Amino acid sequence: MVKVAKKYKVVLDTPNPTETLKGVMPVWYHVAAEEGRDVSNTKSAKCLRKEHKVRTVAQCARMAGRITLPQTEHRNSAECPCMECVRDRVETNCDNPARCAAAAKKMVDKLVPKWKPDGDRIKDNLTLTKTRIEENEIVRAENGRILFNPTIAQGTPLNMAFRIFVEGEAEVGAAIRTRRTFQVVQEETEVFTDGACMDNGLASARAGSGVWFGDDDPRNTAGRVPGQNQSNQTAEIYAVELAHRSVPPFAPLHIVTDSEYVVKGLTRRLLEWEKMGWIGVQNAQEMKEVAALLRTRSAPTTFRWVKGHDGIKGNEEADKLAKEGADMDKAFLPQNLPAPKRFLKQGAAMASLTQKLAYKGIRRQKRVKLSDKTWKRVEAVVEEIKKWGGKRHETANVWKQIRKEPIEKKHRDFIWKTLHGAHRIGTYWSAIPGYEERAKCKMCNVDEDMKHILTECGATGQALLWRLARDLLVRKGVPAPEAPTQGLYIGAALVSVEVDEKPDPGKTRLAKIVLTETAYLIWKLRCERVIEWQDDEGRQHSEQKVAARWRAVEVGYMPTTLTFGRGQNRHKSASCSA
Repeated sequence: MVKVAKKYKVVLDTPNPTETLKGVMPVWYHVAAEEGRDVSNTKSAKCLRKEHKVRTVAQCARMAGRITLPQTEHRNSAECPCMECVRDRVETNCDNPARCAAAAKKMVDKLVPKWKPDGDRIKDNLTLTKTRIEENEIVRAENGRILFNPTIAQGTPLNMAFRIFVEGEAEVGAAIRTRRTFQVVQEETEVFTDGACMDNGLASARAGSGVWFGDDDPRNTAGRVPGQNQSNQTAEIYAVELAHRSVPPFAPLHIVTDSEYVVKGLTRRLLEWEKMGWIGVQNAQEMKEVAALLRTRSAPTTFRWVKGHDGIKGNEEADKLAKEGADMDKAFLPQNLPAPKRFLKQGAAMASLTQKLAYKGIRRQKRVKLSDKTWKRVEAVVEEIKKWGGKRHETANVWKQIRKEPIEKKHRDFIWKTLHGAHRIGTYWSAIPGYEERAKCKMCNVDEDMKHILTECGATGQALLWRLARDLLVRKGVPAPEAPTQGLYIGAALVSVEVDEKPDPGKTRLAKIVLTETAYLIWKLRCERVIEWQDDEGRQHSEQKVAARWRAVEVGYMPTTLTFGRGQNRHKSASCSA
């Protein structure tokens, strides 16, 4: 158990423990005790445990209180006359309570500052109370200013402080915001933020952020998004960071944005994401960065959502700046200090860990690397889609897009297995004695692979289905090559059809549906011919049946709408006819 805990970095980590949490911590062998001589087995320590029943930091601090509190009669003597020592001598078998109190003080003094009981810590009154949280929900419905909750405090129960999948070393210092002696309400600032991205989702993506304070305001900023993650969402997040860096931390900051993703993420889902260790959360690094920065502010921060491109001047001006930022070169990015890690909770909370979440965390920690063959297949798909559409996608986008609608699960599984070479065809059988003949296509007498099945096989079905698919696409204004390619079939999820240099959602959806359904039907016909009809050598599907099955899948349900699938979740596309 200890080995597994060490392997997956299980630690007691909280950036800012509350007084309650500090008090319930076991004082003996405390995880935050400073290095030095261990006093846990001295005579006084044994007496503290046995006679005084001291187990926690709070109990130890109370025992030491007779020494530290002012105006006390306590004396460092076995015959100390103070009330606490007299009571201990009467109620316990301790013959020298003063010595035990001194030992208790040493135990407390050995704790690092973050874990020492210090009830005198000054509060900044920024943490949201229950009433403020309820008010937030009211103003959220009215599109008003939603207060950002900057709290990083961790309270009881103690098991919530244990985290797993912690990356790096936990910071020793407490996450305490720098207290300002003043907050100038007159410097209260409202700022509009926006993000933009050219070629979103492609390898050539360029994202920019815009921050607008007012007409001719010198703080108006256009910036290029740093890092490799270039998208509309990262641009919206980075815009908030630019706004923070442009306003003094002691001035109240009111951010206005048209990104619901940013507003909900930072005002509603932030604590949930931290509890789950950001496992499976998109743009986690960017979100963590801006959350940590906002938590350092010593004045309130609010968010307000507005509808984009609705004639609101601040939003329109921020959008212009964001587009300017996307045109900038990365060489002109400003160099800023990173957000302090102590304002972030590391890892996932053990108390709220589910089996599903733990499995995802283990997979993320292992960081499984794609095999060279799989990588080459994915690269080939990306290059093929580039030839067809003129734009190159990120290789990671292949895995993301096949999980999105309108790609059905059966098609997703088929594409996933093809990219990983997991189908039992071709060379799979070559290494199994007695089954070598299955490696060859019986119709063409060549080694069988997915490229051969989808684009080269002479059996009835492959060429006919492509003609039907291509004719339908061309008839609907979707350009398609004369000959099919494996990359086009398998990379159909990346297809984007443009009309007048603007994406056409209807035609894009139609192309994805037609290409994936056609490829999957070719595969099904091959499996029927090879597996179900293996005892009837030479048997093939007739052209009439192949065409009928394709039409039944693609356009057979309704005369004006492409509808297929099961139950209520059926794909719908632009009108077409057989």
